[in-house]
Amino acid sequence: MATVRMPINGGTLRWARELSSYEPSDLARSAGVTPERFMSFESEQEQPTYVQLAHLAHKLDRPPAFFLVDPPTRSDIPTTIDYRGAGSNAVPKLTRELKRAAEHRLALLDLDPSLQTATLPALTNDPAKAARDLRERMGLQPQDVPPLSEIGR
Repeated sequence: MATVRMPINGGTLRWARELSSYEPSDLARSAGVTPERFMSFESEQEQPTYVQLAHLAHKLDRPPAFFLVDPPTRSDIPTTIDYRGAGSNAVPKLTRELKRAAEHRLALLDLDPSLQTATLPALTNDPAKAARDLRERMGLQPQDVPPLSEIGR
């Protein structure tokens, strides 16, 4: 039986990889190819097999057909301030979970349009101010907030 090669759009593969914060070597390992071969998929010098594409699609949390068309013009992963200090170097797992959380939220709102969407104040790069604003919006009093020494026990 002949090997089926998939005519992917290399730019779409690169877009999804960069958006998900994966290194080419991470995805190459998933597809069972060398990093050089993976890069040839992105540059469209070679085409992956269907099985290789299925592994890449799974790792990037996309359907295989996604890679057959041009890349989207905007990200579908919600942006968030990373208070851990990682900045734009978000770990792939966090990026994937943010995307999934946004998809679950939209699905829930589709199932029950009567649900109210909470509006929160814009987050800032000041964690203390963001925490104060959120406590105020939730109606928490100072006595409702445990001291830092008790958090995480």
